[in-house]
Amino acid sequence: MENPQKAAGIALEMEAGKDRTDLIGNVAGKWATNNPGDALAWASGLENEDERKRAQRSAIGGWADKDPAAAAESIASLDALEAQDAVGEVGSRWARQEPSAAAGWVTQQEEGAGKVRATADVMRNWTATEPENASTWLSAQPAGPSRDSGIVGLADTIGPSDPVASMEWVASISDAEKRTMEINNRVKIWRNIDADAANNWIETSEQLTATDRAALAPKAE
Repeated sequence: MENPQKAAGIALEMEAGKDRTDLIGNVAGKWATNNPGDALAWASGLENEDERKRAQRSAIGGWADKDPAAAAESIASLDALEAQDAVGEVGSRWARQEPSAAAGWVTQQEEGAGKVRATADVMRNWTATEPENASTWLSAQPAGPSRDSGIVGLADTIGPSDPVASMEWVASISDAEKRTMEINNRVKIWRNIDADAANNWIETSEQLTATDRAALAPKAE
């Protein structure tokens, strides 16, 4: 973008609404490709909360695509809620480039929606290239929403090639409601592909309780 300040001015002259918010986000993202610090400063100065969050997310994202470590450092300038959005954006984009480095950074972040999102994306990307290292890291994470999200990311990646390992991971999710939902959904899909294997796992897995097995028992036709 040759003149981001001019583009920003044009965006702010538009009537308030979705089109204006979208344009503000686009301007911030493109501005960040060349001058991320200025883009984030402009975004953080916007008065409208929705526009500010959208612009910050775009600016941080554009910065993370170019230099995720520097983008991560910039989060310190944001307030708590804005920082969580940024953690999710930086972590997700960093995970596409260097998932192991992203994982190390994500570990240091406070629990919240951004860390939950970032952990899932770290595991999806890292498991695809270094499954053993990714699973070792995930095993060391404390129980909670982020670890649960990471389990889903890992399971999504290994499920097609190793459904048993995928299901064993899913059965270790700490949130009871999320665990039940993930197990049920994945068993339904697995049964459509290989019902015998799915039923054998249900009967033999040490991760399942008697209540789990009863709920997962094939329904009589």
